[in-house]
Amino acid sequence: MAKVLVVGGAGYVGSTTAFALKDLGHEVVVLDSLATGHPELARSGLFVQGDMGDRSVLDAIFSSQKIDVVFHFAAKTVVSESVLYPNEYRENNVLKTRILLDAMIDHRVLALVFSSTCAIFGELEAPISENAALGPLSPYGENKAEVEAMLRDEYAARGMKSVALRYFNASGAEANLRTGEWHTPETHLIPRVIQAVKSGVEVSIYGTDYPTPDGTCVRDYVHVSDLADAHILAMKKLSVSGPGSFNAFNLGTESGTTVLEVISAVSKVLKIPAKIRHDARRAGDSVSLVADSKKAKVELGWTAKLPLSNIVETAVKFEERRMEWACRKVVVLDRDGTLNPDPEPGYINDPGRLSLFPGVGEALGRLKRAGFTLVLVTNQSGVGRGKILPVDLEKVHIRLQELLLPFDAQIDFFAMCIHSPAEECLCRKPKTALIEQAASVLGFQIADAVYVGDRATDLLLAKNCGAKSAILVRTGHGAETERKMEYPDGLVVSAYDSLKEWVGPFLLGK
Repeated sequence: MAKVLVVGGAGYVGSTTAFALKDLGHEVVVLDSLATGHPELARSGLFVQGDMGDRSVLDAIFSSQKIDVVFHFAAKTVVSESVLYPNEYRENNVLKTRILLDAMIDHRVLALVFSSTCAIFGELEAPISENAALGPLSPYGENKAEVEAMLRDEYAARGMKSVALRYFNASGAEANLRTGEWHTPETHLIPRVIQAVKSGVEVSIYGTDYPTPDGTCVRDYVHVSDLADAHILAMKKLSVSGPGSFNAFNLGTESGTTVLEVISAVSKVLKIPAKIRHDARRAGDSVSLVADSKKAKVELGWTAKLPLSNIVETAVKFEERRMEWACRKVVVLDRDGTLNPDPEPGYINDPGRLSLFPGVGEALGRLKRAGFTLVLVTNQSGVGRGKILPVDLEKVHIRLQELLLPFDAQIDFFAMCIHSPAEECLCRKPKTALIEQAASVLGFQIADAVYVGDRATDLLLAKNCGAKSAILVRTGHGAETERKMEYPDGLVVSAYDSLKEWVGPFLLGK
């Protein structure tokens, strides 16, 4: 079995592939910034919150984990948005990918499966094979084509072996509904139609005058679980490929479906007629994109198996799950003194010495099973004062996640102030900028969160966020805080001997 790094593993196709890898017994590490991903989708393995363009995060992962293969899914992917913001798209999709690839080379991790796209092709007669001329109609397509060229030429020459999978329209949800399509805002057709039909609003069709059977665009909708299978087969191919190799495969059903046909399929499953609005064409949209996947069948042994009916049925079911997850209940946690003893000599430079207070893993696991999202907010001034390197801080949080993983209790979101107190920043606790950042990404009201910590700054953070109550644990500095602090007016503070002692009564009261 392999140890794999899934970059963008809290996103749609990345999370589906990560769970498929886990199911086969592979050890999964997920890296995701959560800029567009969701922590609920990142539960396939060890979760590291970070950006693929942050070299300190990458170095921390590659130096602490023995990664065999990298799966790279992270990207901005909205075609119409890429037309408006081409520079931002290239920075994220190309330049940050280069940082990832350079880190892989430096750490001698030389096997990559790359998530590419059919958007690298222009207006071509369907079906489209791997030998078709590239002619992307959008900056997004240009980004993916540029990365493929980098892999084929520059990085192959440096010893990297890679496979690019150009999938057409990823759709549906895996059978267990652990993951599925979840974008904010939603731009992909099938979930957008599901949401519109269920709520009784109009479905916009962008262009009805294309040279197709009903005037709407034709796309090749391939089930996301079929795509996950293709990624696993690509990893197998890499295991027998020589250094410096590059291969690309088109992945689709080899059958096109029009926009109107998709809308009809959704209406049939929901048993609700759709309301349709005709809008103008969008920049960057192709008339027809249908795959020729014969090469994948011959060389990978892959074919798409699941039909459009299954795609729509699983997408409808996942939409119900997504709505449940979107109503997040949040617990905000301090780290040192609340989850683990305060740093001792060697703690930062030797993350292996990090340990949890007794019962913390079990307690956080109970919170997760009860549907709570765990947000860690901490001041780490040692970085700003030059006493802690960013890479060492990342290693500490990777170690924390490793300790919590056996309890299914990993932190969902990290928010850290790395400034020294002298910098007078806006994010140092008890100021609210860090928790506001988390709320912006995760979508919750800061006044409704539950705040738990061992220091006065944790209680003041709760007060400043508009919370009516907070939890003080007597571990770490908690007992001293309880003796000395005058609690903020209007804030009800309950003290417990430990996180474990608080969680039981808390959940019983829910």
